Amino acid sequence: MNVLIVEDNKERIKEFLLRLKEANVTKENGDNIYICQTVDKTIKLLKKLHKEKRSSFDLIFMDHDLSEDIIYGSPFESLKPQYKKNTGNRLLELITQNNLWALVLNHNSNNKLFIIHSYNALGADEMLRQCARQFCRAYYVPEIWKKENFHKYIILHTETVRTLEFCTENTYRNYMNKLYETRYKTSSQSKKS
Repeated sequence: MNVLIVEDNKERIKEFLLRLKEANVTKENGDNIYICQTVDKTIKLLKKLHKEKRSSFDLIFMDHDLSEDIIYGSPFESLKPQYKKNTGNRLLELITQNNLWALVLNHNSNNKLFIIHSYNALGADEMLRQCARQFCRAYYVPEIWKKENFHKYIILHTETVRTLEFCTENTYRNYMNKLYETRYKTSSQSKKS
């Protein structure tokens, strides 16, 4: 599983890592967990992974206000020019400009989860709009790093992804064939009766 955390708050990062560990998503289990605290570092990472032709992320957690200088609780603070360059909105703009959406999320898969977790509701709303323009399904879940929220949204998702990773195309095809045969036989037997 590939996980990207874009967050500048060190306490939240610790919480994310703890929650991921509780969900059995760890480097020891072969999972890739990337943590970026700024827009520049995130774009550098994405470009590097794109160049290496890495697969897209299964889970993305993204904050809007990526600067400790921004006054939390004041959503308009992030609109000031000196802070605007280090926000989730700016990051999504750069992802678009650099054609990195395919790496961020595979549009053909429903098994990917993009969570915007900022307390800045105005910034998060604009991020959701940017994602929608790219046909990327994203969710706004403030405080996703808290245990009750993480379990509700993420634990069930990671279990589904891990199950699907073990399901090969042949297994899926066999399952669909059996399902079709069962339905076909049932419907044809009903018509005969």
